[in-house]
Amino acid sequence: MTQGQRDKPDIPNFGAWNLETLVRFAQDAYLKLQAQEAAIEQLRLDLKDAMKMLRQRAKNAEDDWK
Repeated sequence: MTQGQRDKPDIPNFGAWNLETLVRFAQDAYLKLQAQEAAIEQLRLDLKDAMKMLRQRAKNAEDDWK
């Protein structure tokens, strides 16, 4: 394998696909992206909650030393 071949991503030849296959692929990709966005948003919310809890624990620990 040459350097040039390693640099090129392995992309399907979408131009050779028929319309039905392209539509099905696009629909599947869209649904997967929606699920990923929902999962990312849930992780953001979980992180926000965890950080809030951590700050509260740190504040409580600081108050205990006073």
